[in-house]
Amino acid sequence: MVILLHGACGYRMSARYGALPGHITTIAVPSFDNKTMNFALSAPLTQAVKREFIERSACRIASDEAEADAVLQGTITGYSVTPIAIKRQNVGTSFLITLRVKILFSDRRENRVIYSNPSFILREEYILSERNIDFYVEEGPAIERAAQAFADRLVTTILEDF
Repeated sequence: MVILLHGACGYRMSARYGALPGHITTIAVPSFDNKTMNFALSAPLTQAVKREFIERSACRIASDEAEADAVLQGTITGYSVTPIAIKRQNVGTSFLITLRVKILFSDRRENRVIYSNPSFILREEYILSERNIDFYVEEGPAIERAAQAFADRLVTTILEDF
């Protein structure tokens, strides 16, 4: 009885990835185009997406688009850092990074779009230390965390067909 109820409740195995067509075994992920003023965004996002595909799928990453069965293209269209907590001297202590990325994932064999999102948005918070001795620019590590969270959400969306 429990097995029947569990099977009927709508859950599915998280390791089951059935959204990609069976003929896709190689994916090209060219360096994301960056339309923002922060030049340090493209490499972390591109590398995080490649790592996520390698870790979570049976696909391999092709270095050349011509050798790939599918291509994932990304364009970083927006980047902002907004203070969300301010101390008495009107100095920000906590910030929100917002990334906006245009995504296009295409099947080269069938010449069709598998997934498209013109405005994939991700947000990541970071906090500055209030002690002068601990001053450390946290934006770089926050971008790395945001890149990993972005890659996780994007690859999950593509592989699990959400």
